[in-house]
Amino acid sequence: MVQPTYKGFLALFIAVSLIASGAFDILYPFSTATGIALTIMLAFLYFNVSRLAASLGKVKASRIVEPETVVEGLEARVNIVLSNESPEDLKLTVVDTPPPRTFTGGIKRFLAEVKGGGSVKITYGVRGAPGRHEWSVLLLELSDPLGFFVEPRGLEVMAALRVVPSYFKIEDIVADKIVGISEAYSRLNPGESLEFYEIREYVWGDDPRKIAWLASAREGKLMVRDFRKELRYAPCLILDLSRGSWYGPVGESPGDWIVRVSTAISALVARSGGTLSYIIYDGATARKALNVRGWEGHESLSSRLAGFDPLKSHFHVYVPNLLREASESCGFRPVILLAGPETLMNTGSSLVLEVAPELRGRLIILAFAPSSLKAVSGDMLQALNSRILELSRDMEVSGVRVLRISNAGDAAVGLMEVARVTAF
Repeated sequence: MVQPTYKGFLALFIAVSLIASGAFDILYPFSTATGIALTIMLAFLYFNVSRLAASLGKVKASRIVEPETVVEGLEARVNIVLSNESPEDLKLTVVDTPPPRTFTGGIKRFLAEVKGGGSVKITYGVRGAPGRHEWSVLLLELSDPLGFFVEPRGLEVMAALRVVPSYFKIEDIVADKIVGISEAYSRLNPGESLEFYEIREYVWGDDPRKIAWLASAREGKLMVRDFRKELRYAPCLILDLSRGSWYGPVGESPGDWIVRVSTAISALVARSGGTLSYIIYDGATARKALNVRGWEGHESLSSRLAGFDPLKSHFHVYVPNLLREASESCGFRPVILLAGPETLMNTGSSLVLEVAPELRGRLIILAFAPSSLKAVSGDMLQALNSRILELSRDMEVSGVRVLRISNAGDAAVGLMEVARVTAF
């Protein structure tokens, strides 16, 4: 249906005013003639847009995102193709609204001239926060040359982009320290593997059976062969991706950091040749995979997170039930709970302590909090920090470690703690 724009309403008001002023002999006949001429022009423009509106119904549109899956930080291209099946040439305004969790600078508006029987392609770039992003309605607007009238038409043109979480910032900070943890752990477990590490000088307390006699003769002093235990990690992750985890700036919400840290942990497990178990909870349903080895586990988790849409998550989370399910599903493996602020605020220490004895010494709670006051009020952030401190104090008695995470540095500390606890 053809609609007047604000300029159309203004022109119509001026035309009526001029004709009305002529009726009262004010500036007659000039005002009346001008008003009538303006009214005729508006009528012509209206009927011309109405005539072309039938042709607008014959315009077909498609939207393709290439590639459909990208790593966080990389750009995808959105390609919009308009095909005009009518004989009329159309000048259109194309309005595309990107998904909320993308970085595009807001609503996109393009001017497109589509020849009769022809087509035109429009392209723009988009980056997104981790997860799935969906496009739906594409708006086409046909207007007259002066912009007085417009015929809008919405087309249901579906498209989606999957963004895989990036963990490289966390990994860059923590990589050397994790290597140090691995070497220290290996030193405490000498000779438990046949993997040769180095030949070094003998120190008091070394096993005489490890003395390298040929190397000792060559160096003129006692040398020993060192063997290293190969570290493997086998954590069970619980990801709290309920609606309350996604409040905050796009890309910096607690939910965004939860998916980054969990992906970093899965990469650590994959490199060590260990096994990964995880439970993803969106507030209503739980999706899980158990004992997936190596890079297969990393790819499984990354794919699940890239296909997760935060806008479709729910609010309700009951932590004790999740911990019990993890305890039953993962056996005696270490359990890492990655919890958002809403869950932390609604979870009392007593609830967690109900199941803590079953997980004594093998439960870590990574408490994800907003990184700034942009996400929550100052009072809310203070209350959240107090709750994290309370949980940490109460959980320590049961052998549960609680770590607050709000940025890459905190995430690196959390990852090191996971590496220390989950190694075997």
